[in-house]
Amino acid sequence: MRKERIVVGAVSALVLFLTFLRGLTPIFPFDIGSNGVFFDQAARVLAGQVMYRDFFEFVAPGVVYLHALVLLVTGSSIRGLTLAMVLQGAVLALLVHALAARVCGRGWRLLAPAAFVVLVYAPYVLGDHKWPALVCALSGLLVLTGPAKTVPPTILGGTLIGGSAVFTQDLGAGVGAGALAFLVLRRPRARPLLPFVLGCAAPLAAAFAFFAVKAGARAVVYDMLLYPLQRYPAMNRAYLDLVPSLRTLPRELAQVVLGVLGVVAAVACLWPSKRTGADDPRSEAAGLVSAAGLGMVTAMGHRGVYPMGIAVQTCLLLPVLAHFLERSGQGGRAWRALRAAVLVVVAAGLVHGSVGLVVWRQLFQPLTLEAHRAGAIWSIAPMPELSWIEANTAPGEGTFLMPAKGGHYFLSRTRNVTSFPYFLEGQNTVEQGRRALAEIEAARPRVGVWDQRPWPRTTPGTTGPLAFLYDGLLRSYDAETLPSGVVLLRRKER
Repeated sequence: MRKERIVVGAVSALVLFLTFLRGLTPIFPFDIGSNGVFFDQAARVLAGQVMYRDFFEFVAPGVVYLHALVLLVTGSSIRGLTLAMVLQGAVLALLVHALAARVCGRGWRLLAPAAFVVLVYAPYVLGDHKWPALVCALSGLLVLTGPAKTVPPTILGGTLIGGSAVFTQDLGAGVGAGALAFLVLRRPRARPLLPFVLGCAAPLAAAFAFFAVKAGARAVVYDMLLYPLQRYPAMNRAYLDLVPSLRTLPRELAQVVLGVLGVVAAVACLWPSKRTGADDPRSEAAGLVSAAGLGMVTAMGHRGVYPMGIAVQTCLLLPVLAHFLERSGQGGRAWRALRAAVLVVVAAGLVHGSVGLVVWRQLFQPLTLEAHRAGAIWSIAPMPELSWIEANTAPGEGTFLMPAKGGHYFLSRTRNVTSFPYFLEGQNTVEQGRRALAEIEAARPRVGVWDQRPWPRTTPGTTGPLAFLYDGLLRSYDAETLPSGVVLLRRKER
């Protein structure tokens, strides 16, 4: 088992290293958009700013401060951050493997970490807030599926699961609610409920108290609770998109099959657990993981139904699915045929998502080698606008990269003069746009960038925060449009 863990960790790290870096140079995947913004915010924290007081963010604070800790250790380097993400993926693979070992036998327990690394972690957003949340959730479930049923491990398990909400609110709430429902309905009751509930509540309560003192309770309640409930769903309404691209068909087919069957397996595991209440330890553990995973799926279902989203939302159920497939071999010919078909699809997805993705990244994907202040990168698209910003600013100088250029402040080591990390039409409010424009006018940065790709640039006079912002910037800045559509803005001479 120990050798198996070493192999899982080493292979996972190797696959992720070859996915996230070409040679020793990181592949920077954020040419535009809000992804990567946590790198920018981590740099703001290290500069002495406080989340919710000095800059707006509706995601829970854990990921920003975790990235700040990484920067403190590795220095302000994109290579250090990327290598930390490789390490994080390997740790997650080991946790998934350990949880799968609680519910599966030899061989089958390798399916879950392999699927997680190749089909979930590697192709998703680098540095996303869900990953440390999953570290907490998986660690909590490992404690709760252990043999000790006393108060201390129950508190510890609850605290770890509650800690996931300090990184991602809906994920933590879903996992906690699912685990609590299982403990409440389980007969005979295996663990005391109150210590679990108190453990779950403690991390989020501590985070709220800390930031309420620093930023004010009203700001924290609005940013962490009200804004996600009122504004975020407007940008992320549930939708269905299951049409794969031809290039990613094997991976996306495997993601959908594993996600759907994971939910089916979880329901199947819960049904006999509730009925008998006298299952073996593996079934008991599978029932708890099933309930927690279904809670996560329910809480995150508003994010939309598409292959990558399905894979992320159901990833906690991978050990349960492996448990289900292992037991399906005891069924009739039809069950064995179904299992064989699923394994063929999964094998094709794993080969495509590991060997295929690595070969694509290392040899064929068109990338541009660029040098920026935070280090050399391979960029998925040329970023002459960022080199222009660096040529016209000093390190640490204020600027604005709008409406959404996540990670670019960190990469150029510039300072965002506004209190908003990015702007998205339909999500941010006009009031926030007015505040950001006022902050730019007060700071008077020499240069900035407006890059609204892939959406058409809004024209002055239309409604919405982006049109308002662009209209206001043109009053104070001269604009030069690059062939890519990016607008370089230089402050007008008075």
